[in-house]
Amino acid sequence: MSVPAEPADRPTLASSLEGHARLLWGVSIVLYGFGDLVTTAGSRWAGHAVEAGPVVSTAMGRYGLPGLLVVKVATLVGFFLVWRRLRTPGRIGIPLALTVVGAAVTGWNVVVLLAGAGPLAASALPVLSPARDRDPGPSGEPTRFPHPPRKPPT
Repeated sequence: MSVPAEPADRPTLASSLEGHARLLWGVSIVLYGFGDLVTTAGSRWAGHAVEAGPVVSTAMGRYGLPGLLVVKVATLVGFFLVWRRLRTPGRIGIPLALTVVGAAVTGWNVVVLLAGAGPLAASALPVLSPARDRDPGPSGEPTRFPHPPRKPPT
């Protein structure tokens, strides 16, 4: 089965979005950069959640909020440099993906903040996992994965 060819003068979705690259980069910086940074910091400060991502969790465990800031800036700069290097219409997927991921993690973090780490925070795909459901690890910090409930001594 053959697929009809598209006319050469018909723009693709990627080429249509390329004209909005600055807007997409701006929105990705607001959502992925600032939105996630502020809501993660708020959730940690309120004690409602711990970071589930291993890179950010390690950076925040060692350096606190500045560690998160360094990871965010490095990620955004790295993706921007890749975007600048690429010369294909599909490169618009980079700021588009950062915008979508930024909206998702910021939205999830807001849910965690508003729910106070209640039932809504126990999602199957947590970006921030509820701190109250975590056993402390050897350092006193909550561990990344919850342990099964402990049976009381008999």
